[in-house]
Amino acid sequence: MLPPRKHTSTIGEALNYAMTKMCCQSFLCEEPDSMVETSLTLTQGQHAGLMMLAIHRHLVQLEEFRRFRRKWKQSKIKISQLEKNLATEKSIADNLRCLNEELREMKSKTHQFAAEDARVENVKLKT
Repeated sequence: MLPPRKHTSTIGEALNYAMTKMCCQSFLCEEPDSMVETSLTLTQGQHAGLMMLAIHRHLVQLEEFRRFRRKWKQSKIKISQLEKNLATEKSIADNLRCLNEELREMKSKTHQFAAEDARVENVKLKT
């Protein structure tokens, strides 16, 4: 025998309210007492769904944390590689500066030798 219509609609309204409240993201942030009170009006299947929703939220947070950690590790590796590249480039730049100085010294010595050779040739031509 079915319960009176008014009683059914009251239970239905309570279930509808509980399901609507349960589906809101804010429900998971509420106080535990409020969650328990709402979940008491749910059937066993609906209660299991509510718990799965809470578990799902925690799994999503865990997955987001894992993604963040993966990106952080990749960034750390990339920073390390860039630091190594920078050190290598600084070393190459220092070597090039040294070679440039040596080249300038050689050019000045070459000009000195050329001037000395020219003087020697002038002396030979005069004698």
